[in-house]
Order: sequence, then C-alpha cells, then structure tokens
Amino acid sequence: MSKKRIIIISIVLFIILIIGLLIFLTRKTDIKTISLDSKYYGINEWKYEIEDTSVVKFKDKEIIGDKEDKTNGIHAIEKFYFKSRKPGKTNITISYTNIKNGSYEEVKYYKAIVDKDLKLRIIEKKNEDN
Repeated sequence: MSKKRIIIISIVLFIILIIGLLIFLTRKTDIKTISLDSKYYGINEWKYEIEDTSVVKFKDKEIIGDKEDKTNGIHAIEKFYFKSRKPGKTNITISYTNIKNGSYEEVKYYKAIVDKDLKLRIIEKKNEDN
C-alpha cells in the first residue's frame, strides 16, 4: 500500500471514531423520581437498592421538609432521582430503615423499565415478586 492510501484510510477511520464518540456522548438519557413521605429526624431514613445498576443508576436524593417539630422531627418528602443507562429492566427496592438497629419499618418495590430510546418508566409493585 502506498503512504497516501494509508493516510486516507487513517483519516476516514479517525472521522468514524469521532462520529461514534459524539453519538455516544450526546445520547439522551431520562431521569425519573420516586417521592416518599418521611419523618426525617435521624432515626429512620429511606435507603434504596438497585438490582442491576447497568440499566438504571441513582443520581441524587433531595429532602423537602416542613417545619421542625422537636418531638417528631421534620415531616418531609424524600425524592430519589434515578437515571436510565441502557435498555432493559431492573428492580428497585426502597426501605424505610431504622438506622440504629437496621430494621425495616416499611419496604416499597418498583420495576424500572428502560426502552431502546433510553426512556425510563418506574412502576410501583405490590410486593417483591410482582
């Protein structure tokens, strides 16, 4: 092969690589929230667990509280933000956990579904097996 042909092939491959990288970096992902009631005062907190983090990942948690009550803490809404990563299905479990002894006061089950366009849907399930 001539040097000129090798240079042209190298340039074409480089352009294809750059285009592929741009497509990968600019693909749209979707973010959805789960909002749960809480008495936020340090004894209990909602903790999440994602079965397959290659499909969905945890992005952020926000606590939106009302006025503080010295006896009962703050009545709050805890918002969990989840982001799609790749098409597929996974389960999300969120437990209202006593941080002193680790016991669960309440458990919520969700199914996360990500379609081929990376649109995320989160559906509450009645139980773990549903």
